[in-house]
Amino acid sequence: MSKNKNKIERYNIIAMVDSRYGLSVKGVMPMKSPQWGSYFNQITKHNSVKNNIIMGRKAYEDIILKTEHKVLQNRFNYVISNTLIQNEHDDIIIHKTLIDTLCTIANKRKIENFQSKTWIIGGKRVIAEALEFYKAYCNEIYLFKLNHEIYCDLYFPIDLLQDNGVCFTPVNENVTMEAGKIVKYILREKVKPQECQYLDLLKNICDRSVKSVSNESCCYSTNSSILEFDVSTEIPILTTRTINYSDIRSKLVEDFSNNYFDTDDIGFRLRCNGQKFGSKGEYELNDSIDKFLTDFSKTTRLSTLCLSNTNTENFIPFYMNFSISDSGGRLNCLINYNEIDVCTVLPYHLIYFTMLQHVCAHILDIRPSKLTIVMARPFVLNDYIDFIDEQSKFDPKSAPKCKITNLNLKDMNFLKSSDITISRYESWPNARNKKKYEKLLIHDYPKH
Repeated sequence: MSKNKNKIERYNIIAMVDSRYGLSVKGVMPMKSPQWGSYFNQITKHNSVKNNIIMGRKAYEDIILKTEHKVLQNRFNYVISNTLIQNEHDDIIIHKTLIDTLCTIANKRKIENFQSKTWIIGGKRVIAEALEFYKAYCNEIYLFKLNHEIYCDLYFPIDLLQDNGVCFTPVNENVTMEAGKIVKYILREKVKPQECQYLDLLKNICDRSVKSVSNESCCYSTNSSILEFDVSTEIPILTTRTINYSDIRSKLVEDFSNNYFDTDDIGFRLRCNGQKFGSKGEYELNDSIDKFLTDFSKTTRLSTLCLSNTNTENFIPFYMNFSISDSGGRLNCLINYNEIDVCTVLPYHLIYFTMLQHVCAHILDIRPSKLTIVMARPFVLNDYIDFIDEQSKFDPKSAPKCKITNLNLKDMNFLKSSDITISRYESWPNARNKKKYEKLLIHDYPKH
């Protein structure tokens, strides 16, 4: 059995809050309830196996250390801390991050094949991080909500339960206590990380086992497929392998600041292998987008930008459409490919076009919304099947955030790399350093 930590544990949350969802004040939980303590133990314990309890350092010091046994008995106690030292705490398991903790538990489950539940009990920072970045791995939330208010300075992030639509819905637990009641939230529907659709596409292509010869290379392909990403805040950078997004950001800036298109790499020519995008090169691109932005700013209504080039020899045919919703508040992008290499090319185009979408939306003072990728013939080269098999073993981590930080940016021609900020990109390591993967792993724009 592999000991790679490539899976993420599914978890539950349990906490006590006041009538306004207050959690603590000055790092201390002011709420006390013997009834709640009894219910908490009943829920988090298991008769035959030890469940897992995850908490931050302050919650550990405030709640657990004050108990008679200094730990929650018959449960594995995981504490997230940058200051506690494992050698000094034999009764708890210390990790520096939440994701390390979730992966450790999932890996242990895979190796030992045990049945247990995992509970996050606080404090605010750990709960908020779980719901903001790993919501897709949350099953249930139990809140003991008091009937009265107690002064608190930290609150349960109840707003994250309704983020991106109502992901969680309250259900009647029929548990009422003297001081309050139990409110249980469950996922309305299973939320999957957006990256899963990309992994499903890879799996579908490889499972089809339809080999063909393309450009003298053996490949697997499948029929038409559609990927749709919500890019309002996230950017679809793969986390199941490591992608160097900074080079793609630099390339985007170069495409709008140089007097010509480079004959290498990505750009709007999208792999035209040295063929010009049009008679005016970079100016044609800037003129088209400038006109799109200007027309919308004048009319504030539905506007569409189309760029296409399907007749050039050696060109991966594509069609790009930027459109603004009828309400005028959201910018959508549609990319249509006749064929594309899903392993070596598509991951970089996803980043490129999402960044461009965010820049255009910022200039228009509206929000980016959906990025839709339509592929008539998605394929992967046979050389990378083993790489894809290993990549597919990893659970996606949380998608990074994309933000335009230059509030004064009003012209594409003055775009700089520092204007686009990508935050919280956490990825799994790439496949083991094999000779045949060198081109894919070292060079960010592998030749088609």
